[in-house]
This record gives sequence, structure tokens and C-alpha cells, in this order.
Amino acid sequence: MILQPPKLMKAAQVKHYGDIDEMVSVEDSVIVPSLEDELIIKEKISPAFKSIIKKDRETHMIIKTLAVSLAPGDNRVLSGRTRYLQGPPSLPYVPGGDCCGVVVDPGNSTYFHKGDVVAARFTVAPRRAMAEYASVSSSVCEKVDTKKITPEEAAALASASPAVVLSERIRPNERVLILGAGGGVGSHLCQLARMKGASYICGLSREPQRLLDAPLSCDDAIDYTQENIYESKKYQQEPFDTIIDLACGGGHNWWKIAVISCPRSSNQLVRVVDTLLSHLTHHTLMRVAFFISSVYSSLSR
Repeated sequence: MILQPPKLMKAAQVKHYGDIDEMVSVEDSVIVPSLEDELIIKEKISPAFKSIIKKDRETHMIIKTLAVSLAPGDNRVLSGRTRYLQGPPSLPYVPGGDCCGVVVDPGNSTYFHKGDVVAARFTVAPRRAMAEYASVSSSVCEKVDTKKITPEEAAALASASPAVVLSERIRPNERVLILGAGGGVGSHLCQLARMKGASYICGLSREPQRLLDAPLSCDDAIDYTQENIYESKKYQQEPFDTIIDLACGGGHNWWKIAVISCPRSSNQLVRVVDTLLSHLTHHTLMRVAFFISSVYSSLSR
């Protein structure tokens, strides 16, 4: 394994927004990222967050990429729908955020060292991973035992890790509703909810049949583009104990959610917010669990 990166590398390049077959190409002469480059880029993007940038510089590392996993967040950035929040600052850029690789420059880290195999997820935006070398933040990174897990599995787990944290809200015999159940986090959460002893699981997705099939195996699945669950007589009569909103679709419908929620103290709405603000606020809490996301914030009532 080469632990001294070259000056140029092979990497995927996104040159414009549009159809993925037309906008993504592979180039052989992309500049290998460096820790100093990261500092310059972040100062251009967020000059108001000097203290955060300085701390971020201290946590960045360079890895030689072994595997990359794509998640719904990658699709949002590729489409350009979140360009004002998640960038990129300029085109072309390297797509992909969740990855596994070997540390070649640990920066200022005392926990990670050259040669460590690590898995990392993206922070504010999924970028820079689909290349031979990538810059990652040690604050959303953990060592990988390659005797127990493959690089591909480690990269895939990075995006799904918030599901582990959210599943802790679920108690045995509860009825659970998951908004946005078809995404990377939602797919894992459906399975974890069952492992936690949920007696009934309903998921909302544009592909409801997938939620009913194994391994997700929800008890009910609703296409939210065709049916309004808040108007469901069934769930008004048989409400939910816990509602987990992964799609940020429940906040403005809080009064409607009350109609399908159990009127008892254990009831809770867990809303997951994917914003820059949550990244800045929870920067020091990112290693609470394996690959904890820095862009998710859970608010419950």
C-alpha cells in the first residue's frame, strides 16, 4: 500500500448539473487534496466561521480510498437542488462523501495514524470521496477492523449510522411511523425498529412496495404522493407511539401529527434536520457512536 500520495490522481468529476450519465466523467490528472487546500476552500465558503474552520483544519486527514458508498444526499447534491446549502463552491468537483480508506496523512490527529484503515462520512456535503485520495474529517471517522468488515461494508455503514442512534428512541411494543423510510437511514431504521421490539411499523415512501418486502418488512407502507396519512381514519383510530421524521416533512404539520399520535406521555416526534447549523452546533458530539453524522440533529417532544 502506497502511503505517500502523488501529485495527481484519477477521480470522478462533476462538471455541471443535469443527467448523471452526461455530467460525471473520470479524469486522470486531478490534483491530490492536501490539508492546506482544505483550509483555503473553507475560508472562501464560510469566512464568518473562522473559529470553526480552524478547528476543522485540525481534524482533517488524507486517505487513500478503498471504497465509496453513495446515498440519497449524493443525489441531492448532484441534482443541484441543495447547491446553496451544500455547494459545491465551484465546478468541477469530486462527488461522493461516505468512504473507507487508508490514512496517508493524519494531520494533527493523535488517535489516527498512517496506515490505519478508516471509514468516514461526509460533514456538510457529500464531496471529494470518489477519487484515489480523499480528504476526510476525523470527527466523523472511525477505525475499521478489516478482519471483521470489508471496505465496501464500512463505507456503506457510514451513511446508515444515524439509524442506530434514532432506534434508541423506540421501545418494545410501540407503534412506529417513519417518514422518509425509503432512504439510506430509513431503510436501516425499519429493520432496527423491529429488532427493538416495535409491534407495528408503517413507512412513508414513493416506493411503498419496497418497504413491505424483506428485509424491511414494514406492516404497512404508504405512497405519500398518493395518500395523506394525516387524514387516515385508520391511524386516527390506531395512532402511533413514536413518529420519526427523516424527510423534514412533519415540522409544518405538527398539528396534523397530533391527530395520529397516541395521547400519552411516552409519545414522541423525532425530527431529523440536515443543515449546516446542526453541523456547527453538534461538532463536538460526532463520535457518540460509530460514524455519527454531524449533519443530523434530533428534536423530540
